[in-house]
Amino acid sequence: MGKELRVKKTDMKKRILTMALLLVMALVMSGCDENVGYWQIYEINAGDVVMTKDDMSHMGFDNPGFVKLQKSGKCVINIFGEESEGTWKEGEDQEIAIIYGDDLKGSAVLDEDGTMTFLDFQGTQYKLTK
Repeated sequence: MGKELRVKKTDMKKRILTMALLLVMALVMSGCDENVGYWQIYEINAGDVVMTKDDMSHMGFDNPGFVKLQKSGKCVINIFGEESEGTWKEGEDQEIAIIYGDDLKGSAVLDEDGTMTFLDFQGTQYKLTK
């Protein structure tokens, strides 16, 4: 009976060790994702003109663009297929300062529901969702 008990304890230790290793691997793999977030444009406000995703789709833009923020502080801004790389950092009042393209400045704010409002250098406002 003593030998049987030792075998069960050894099996249990192996199972616990295996579970711990799987947990560590899962944590390491989740840390490999370099993106903070990826948001897609669903509405554009330019002055008095408001375009919804349906409006843009009717104009032939099924994917009007996106904003991708990476953990490294780099970002990608894509508006109607025109893609620019840049950098971002969190500022005051949870506003995100973005510099992209040829030193163009924009800003973004994340709402509580996870949507983003991006304001480009010309004052055009983009509403985005994850």
